[in-house]
Amino acid sequence: MQWPVSRISVCFFGVALTISLWVAYETCSAADEDIVSSPTVAGTTSTESHTSAIALVDETQLQEVVSDQFGGTLDIDGAKPTQATDEIALDPGLEPRRPALPLPSIESKASIESKALLDEAHRSRVFSELTRDARIIDRLESLVGKVAKLLRPSVVHIQSEKIQISSSNAADRVEEAGSGVVVEFAGDRYILTNRHVVSDCDPRDIHVHYWDGRVVHPAKILSDPATDVAVLAVEEQDLIPARIGDSDALEIGDFVLAFGSPFGLSHSVTHGIVSAKCRRNLILGSEDVKIQDFIQTDAAINPGNSGGPLLNLRGEVVGINTAIASNSGCNEGIGFSIPVGLARIVAERLIRDGVLKRSYLGVGLDEEFSAFDAREMGIPQAHGTRVTRIKEDSPAALAGLKIGDVILRYNGVRILDGGHLVNLVGLTEVGAEMSMVYFRDGELLSANVRVAERSTVRR
Repeated sequence: MQWPVSRISVCFFGVALTISLWVAYETCSAADEDIVSSPTVAGTTSTESHTSAIALVDETQLQEVVSDQFGGTLDIDGAKPTQATDEIALDPGLEPRRPALPLPSIESKASIESKALLDEAHRSRVFSELTRDARIIDRLESLVGKVAKLLRPSVVHIQSEKIQISSSNAADRVEEAGSGVVVEFAGDRYILTNRHVVSDCDPRDIHVHYWDGRVVHPAKILSDPATDVAVLAVEEQDLIPARIGDSDALEIGDFVLAFGSPFGLSHSVTHGIVSAKCRRNLILGSEDVKIQDFIQTDAAINPGNSGGPLLNLRGEVVGINTAIASNSGCNEGIGFSIPVGLARIVAERLIRDGVLKRSYLGVGLDEEFSAFDAREMGIPQAHGTRVTRIKEDSPAALAGLKIGDVILRYNGVRILDGGHLVNLVGLTEVGAEMSMVYFRDGELLSANVRVAERSTVRR
């Protein structure tokens, strides 16, 4: 027979208490004998100790304890309790025991909360707390709303028509939709967007939709395939330009807003955070995009968002939405934006020169060079990129670089990898003299290099 745990525990408690009382009685009896026969110390006797020991086993008190706990009486000589008449018969071999006292009813937490919710005073207090806490969210929502209203006049919807040659050599007319943002360079208004939105188009086939309902054609198209940046010159100068922010100041986790025309739905706004920075070596639809330094965001970016601005919560443009990583062709939480710092450099030079003149260092770089390799070489900080070849008469050769050198800094900027150096050099003004720090044979060395235009380097 298996006993309930509660019954066994009570039984054990009774036996334990009985044994404890018997031990206490025997101990005190022995102590009494010792006290009578023991000699006194310093002319005194242990009468008080004797009295205390006897008090521990006062029969009346013991009987009261046993009566309360067991409902019976205690045989002092045998040190065994006499059970009450209403005892419960147990299995043979086990001592009889009184039933366990009923446990007091415990009201569940859920029951208490349910009753509290019915109390009007309690409900009023909870509503007050919710109102107070919701003000924090309301402030954030209000901030997003302000940014959306502020930028609406500066965001445009772009529709373009292109002629594409199919696999059967047939000419097909294809419509492309995207977005753009009004910016100001040298006092004039332009539309900043992606090259792939307007590439292979005649200005007359591009329709720019302003927020006030006007639809215009750009006067001129300027674009750079290496960065996928395009600038549309427009005649309308009463446009409201957006404010350009500092994309270098962005940190992972910063809140951002994405504006655009997903699936042709103009002036749509989504929000998210900066998921990562410095994304390079992405395989995009066009292999011409060589200079990559993307901001990764989980703000929803879909077809039609290309060219639209990525904004911080101060209403400043920090990126140009460009691409998504997706198996379905739609948003899956991984979008990429060109940092506005890079886009601004490209746009200003396109406006000034008509094309982006890319600078050239004249080195080949080890794409497999890693932080582990840097540590193995004894480089204090595990970063940089290793030189694998040097073009004859190139800026690198003239600066004294050698194969095996690890370039650590360029113009004071710490080099993360080979792609990072390529981006920095490519966007440097042609003919500018820049400083470099590199590692060779256990030493840190420095040199100045005057970069040249790529087309002027002998191949």
